[in-house]
Amino acid sequence: MKRYSTKWLWFWGLAIVIALLYNDWLLGPILNPHMSSVRSLISELSALSQPYHAVFQTLDITAGILTLLFVGFVWRFTKSMSKKERLILTGLIAFIGLDSIIDASLPIRCAPSVNFHCSLLAFNSAVTDAHLIESNIAGVGIAIAPLLWWWLHRKNSPRFAKVSLSFALLQILAGVFALIVRISGKDKYGLIQRIYECGLGIWIATILGTSATKHPDKSLSDNEHDVGISEDPLVLTDK
Repeated sequence: MKRYSTKWLWFWGLAIVIALLYNDWLLGPILNPHMSSVRSLISELSALSQPYHAVFQTLDITAGILTLLFVGFVWRFTKSMSKKERLILTGLIAFIGLDSIIDASLPIRCAPSVNFHCSLLAFNSAVTDAHLIESNIAGVGIAIAPLLWWWLHRKNSPRFAKVSLSFALLQILAGVFALIVRISGKDKYGLIQRIYECGLGIWIATILGTSATKHPDKSLSDNEHDVGISEDPLVLTDK
């Protein structure tokens, strides 16, 4: 029976907390029950016109800050790669963390799914415009991130790489379903976005948890029983 160190449990526990923070929409039915989890976008929970919007903003910002705290571990974890590859992979994780902070700091003014007079595109608001632009940029970055993590780990760490590939495929499926929903006229974007966000949470938790607990000098191979599991003590400095 495997024995896990306190540090291993601590870092993986924190990674799971981060995954849950990225999915703070789970609190929506409790704090804002009149907002549909099928039709409303997640960002509507943080709209200034909605109750408890500050709670969702705070949780999103916390998710971003905690993600940034793991960036040093991600940099250490990728030490066997070229400097360019390390910068790309670490930068993408930092980008996701910053996106969560910036997105929460630029809340929209109202929630279109519950306020029929609300039109985000009609608002002459610099904050709303910045939120929409930032969300589109973030979407591109998060779409690229798992593909690059998969590509750069596919040979040396195939099992670990499959986690990234799975999230990339989930994003593609989400895009296809969003297109189908748009063509059919059914308003289910919220449900698709929430499924996508679950995938993001699982993926980011796997990256962060593995980076913090796996010794960088040991490869992640298919003969390991669990992704990211290491019985070696955590090494905080490069050797």
